[in-house]
Amino acid sequence: MLRFLFRGRRLALTFLVVIVSVVFCGLGVWQARRLDERLTQIERIKQRLADAPLILAPNAPVDPDELDYRRIQLRGTFDPSQEILRRNRSVNGLTGFHVVTPFRISGSQQAVLVDRGWIPYDEATPEQRVAFAPPAGEVVIEGVAIKSQDATTAPYDPPVAPGERLDAWFRINVPRIQKQIDSPLLPVFIEQQAQYDGSATLPIRGETAPPGPGNHLSYSIQWFSFAIILLGGYWAIIYQQWQRSRAAPPLPRGHGLPTS
Repeated sequence: MLRFLFRGRRLALTFLVVIVSVVFCGLGVWQARRLDERLTQIERIKQRLADAPLILAPNAPVDPDELDYRRIQLRGTFDPSQEILRRNRSVNGLTGFHVVTPFRISGSQQAVLVDRGWIPYDEATPEQRVAFAPPAGEVVIEGVAIKSQDATTAPYDPPVAPGERLDAWFRINVPRIQKQIDSPLLPVFIEQQAQYDGSATLPIRGETAPPGPGNHLSYSIQWFSFAIILLGGYWAIIYQQWQRSRAAPPLPRGHGLPTS
């Protein structure tokens, strides 16, 4: 059987099948490693969310990787005049936006974007949002810091020309939003957390949760399945050919030799 498998034109095809199967298995291992890295990241995020809030001092150096998913506390004042919206947010199946308001840090020239929670889709014009204005004057806020979001997948926010302003964004991409905010922004934004008094006043806040594990497990299973199907299918075809070659009657002696 093995001699039949590696004979003639089947030799090149067999090597091709083996090489492709090895590539599929390699991709499956790669996805499994990515899943392990993602699960490690999720555990780290859970630990950060459980830590006590970090009081961020004015003008303190900010490392977005170190602050990502950390609970932080800040003192300052909201600036609703430069407020924006975060698109495609929902609460209990209802579509709407999240209101994102710059928060000017006391004792500093810097500001940070604060996601204050959800409002309904049909109550999101600048005039209607006056009813959901943040508290006036100096306040202390607490929330979870999230790194600036990169636009790696659709939908994409349109480019903002100099002097123009975009009111609603798909992602909180701080460098792009900075172009329409007059105060230097921290490289993170803050998600304020749910009201613990049980109230459902607008804006409605949720609890920041770690990201999910993604599709790495299903992708890994898919690549290994491709390898098994390819090897199993090829072996089945070769086995059938081998059986037919064994069942074929032998050529008679002298077949094809010239007679005198």
